[in-house]
Amino acid sequence: MADTLDAMTSDRPYRRGTTFAAARDEIVRCAGTQFDPQIVELFLAIPHETWVELRAATERASQG
Repeated sequence: MADTLDAMTSDRPYRRGTTFAAARDEIVRCAGTQFDPQIVELFLAIPHETWVELRAATERASQG
């Protein structure tokens, strides 16, 4: 889930990253087909603020 979220929300040479909310909606939509519903349920239990903080920490670490 973390890799999926990162791939969807990160800018790529061929497209801009989407928002966390849009990525979350897509993950929920694909629960039971692309993603294990139990894993999606655990993913949804992680607060949005946590993902924002993790992204900021990752970006700071990659800069220096």
